[in-house]
Amino acid sequence: MHKHKFTLEANVIIRSGIEILKKNDNPSPSLDSRILLGHAMGLDRSIYPHENINITQDEINTFKKLIKERQKGKPVSRIISKKEFWKMMFTIDDSTLDPRPDSEVIIQTILNHFINKSKKLRVLDLGSGSGCLGLSILDEYKKAEAVFFDTSKKSLKMVKLDQ
Repeated sequence: MHKHKFTLEANVIIRSGIEILKKNDNPSPSLDSRILLGHAMGLDRSIYPHENINITQDEINTFKKLIKERQKGKPVSRIISKKEFWKMMFTIDDSTLDPRPDSEVIIQTILNHFINKSKKLRVLDLGSGSGCLGLSILDEYKKAEAVFFDTSKKSLKMVKLDQ
């Protein structure tokens, strides 16, 4: 185990990931590399090239493995098991689909229809998956109540974790 941390400019590591991903015509090599480096370091954020970071050799090795997964076409969300939706980050796994940005239209429609956020809404999230729709509504309407249904018990456990 390489536990010794050393300081370097993040750009040195990020650049190596970018070069690998560019070879496969990756549409966002810089962003993917920054997110995967943050994940390899155990952080819940992406790393910026200008940052000085304290990193171990094990974390660098993990980053290289994650870049290889991305190079093979695995989506970043599936590598890090998280996907942003609306204003929140959701845990995803093989029992859930990735929350889709176009589903945010549903949240916006509800906000447009129920302008009073102190209203006590009752929400039924059928086929809830990650729970992104129901949990996003609960976040917007503090007095709302929601019931989540899914045929996957594993996915319902994911919803409970994100609450």
